[in-house]
Amino acid sequence: MNVTHLSRSRFAALIAVGVGVAVVPASARITRSRSSPYSNLDVLLETPWYQAPLYSLLVGGGFEYQTDSDQTEYGFPLLIEYNFTEQFKLTLEPVFTDIVGKKPDVQSVSGFGDLETTAEYEFLSERRYRPSLSFEGAIRWPTAADPDLGDPGRDYSLGLIASKDFVFMDIDLNVLYTFIGGHDLADTVEISLATTWRINHELDLIVEVADVSRVGMLIDEHRNEMEATVGLSWQINPFLKLEQGIVFKEAGQWEAVFAWEWSIGGD
Repeated sequence: MNVTHLSRSRFAALIAVGVGVAVVPASARITRSRSSPYSNLDVLLETPWYQAPLYSLLVGGGFEYQTDSDQTEYGFPLLIEYNFTEQFKLTLEPVFTDIVGKKPDVQSVSGFGDLETTAEYEFLSERRYRPSLSFEGAIRWPTAADPDLGDPGRDYSLGLIASKDFVFMDIDLNVLYTFIGGHDLADTVEISLATTWRINHELDLIVEVADVSRVGMLIDEHRNEMEATVGLSWQINPFLKLEQGIVFKEAGQWEAVFAWEWSIGGD
């Protein structure tokens, strides 16, 4: 895949989507949704994983920035993803955070935050008239180097992923329940629907709608948080992919997001 095939106008449009820095979630991808292990594996291996141990490895990262009158925070989430088989995938997502205080009484601190580990297993493969179904289990580990960089206790998440390839677009539906531990917050139920539409061999349009509901809260408290994401994915070469987009919030807020992925096996 040759980078020169991408016209200057398309490159400018991609950059424009990412212009404007705001609060970015700590994620190495621009969407909340995950795809099934099979659909995310770029090259299906004909040999066992241990004969080509790095071929199905994917690494990536992102950038986040947020600021207020007290401090400025820079976040660099990382992504390490490995397909052991076509059905089973393990993901590690550490994050490095740098907090710079703007006032004498606000501490400046930097270091690694909490670590999130996720396992996905596809128990029902995709067919012509049905999507694939995968089980998702995740744990957030309180590994932060400083209390300001993470949360106490562990969070446990259980979910279901439905993925379908419609030739010119992919659709992923995620339902995730998170048991919040160690801090005074209610559990959450997250539902996200994402679609990736292929513009050409290099560019994909990404659209996602997500809803996060807190359970066990009083009826007069705010229970739902909705957001929509619109972005572009640019496959620079068989190995490197860039994603940029904008997340729109309910209250009129928005945030820019950026992420990159490097596939060892190539596309």
